[in-house]
Amino acid sequence: NGLRGEHWFSATISSWDREHAGSNYAAYSNDLFGDDEEENEIGVSNAPKQPQAAARQRMEQQKALQAQKRKERSLMSGVVVKNDSLPRSRPGSAAASRPGTARSSSSRLSRDLANGVQTLSMQDKQASESEQAEDSNTLAAQELKEELKAHGVKSVYDPGQQSEANPFPPMQRPMTVSAVDTSDMRVFLMQPGPKNGPILCHIRRSRGSAKMYPKYSLYIGGGGVEGEDATERFLLSARKRKKSKSSNYLISLDEEDMSRQSGNFFGKLRSNFVGTEFSIYDKGIKPEEAEGSSGNLSQTNVRTELGAVLFQYNVLGTRGPRKMTALIPEIDAEGNREVFRPAEEKDSILERFKEKGETDRLVVMRNKPPKWNDQMQAYCLNFHGRVTHASVKNFQLVSEDDKDHIILQFGKVGKDTFTMDYQYPISALQAFAICLTSFDNKLACE
Repeated sequence: NGLRGEHWFSATISSWDREHAGSNYAAYSNDLFGDDEEENEIGVSNAPKQPQAAARQRMEQQKALQAQKRKERSLMSGVVVKNDSLPRSRPGSAAASRPGTARSSSSRLSRDLANGVQTLSMQDKQASESEQAEDSNTLAAQELKEELKAHGVKSVYDPGQQSEANPFPPMQRPMTVSAVDTSDMRVFLMQPGPKNGPILCHIRRSRGSAKMYPKYSLYIGGGGVEGEDATERFLLSARKRKKSKSSNYLISLDEEDMSRQSGNFFGKLRSNFVGTEFSIYDKGIKPEEAEGSSGNLSQTNVRTELGAVLFQYNVLGTRGPRKMTALIPEIDAEGNREVFRPAEEKDSILERFKEKGETDRLVVMRNKPPKWNDQMQAYCLNFHGRVTHASVKNFQLVSEDDKDHIILQFGKVGKDTFTMDYQYPISALQAFAICLTSFDNKLACE
């Protein structure tokens, strides 16, 4: 009777077989885990006479042999070794292929071990290839690091360490309120901004009861605007004058006093009828008013032209976003600003640039063109986190000589709050006046 799963069997010999077998009688034994010596010993000299007793003895021997074989397989750890104890069979014989025999089981064990070795070989190969790829990536990263270093660029960004190639990236290293000297406010508002970083300001719009003539106030720091100091300091205010044919803004040193005859009167912004051209002046008088006074014009308090702004005609917005050009007097080597006191309108900065294209002694700035974003379906500019609301008023002014150097940046951060960041060569008064031009209604640009 055969026992399924134990791979051994016993056979009972009939009396007829015993008579014909004679002294050569031997009980069959399973040679799955046996060898020739064990088979001979068990099958001949030690063969029990009772079939049941022989079956039990074989079961115990088979269990012991199986336990020993399991222990040997666990110790081999996937390595194929030669096993001379397994009986060899002739290729193609029935013993080599018959299921349940020692020959077929040993062949299956050999195949399993060989597959294990092949799997381990593939894993070793993959690990080797992975190590080679890591070495290659490390070498490429090292070469890239050396190439960046040769160009003055560091491979790791450190906000606390300045770059030698460009120690003050535009609009990234702002001046703090404590570092700005405003002890003489009039001098501070007229002098150029710092070269080593922008001054961060913000503008508040107060509509009040007269919504057509809101007031605009300029502050440095505070206001809860990201990037600015908590301390807020008032700088300038402006309001559009009533009963004027064109937009005419009066700029004052006081938040409430908006009188032209007051000592707080500090500057003026004037536009044409359609709101496409603006001129910036200080608090001086008009040239025609000075003609009746004694002395020449240069010695009297004639107004000085501080800049001009032009917007490209864009009726119904068919030409895309706004395009603006700003002109301000140049700063000489000694830090003094070029003086423009035109006696006639044709000699003004605006007219000379329009008619003749003259840019002598002038700094020409243009707004940085925004790029179309397909995902947002809008024109976008990088304001370095200082602008949070989309608006047609938002702009960045850059020089024609250096388009990466942002001289003035203006944008919306709330319903009536806007940021204004400026740096050399523009002054606070010039920057504030240019931002006011963006607030003004433009019949030919909307």
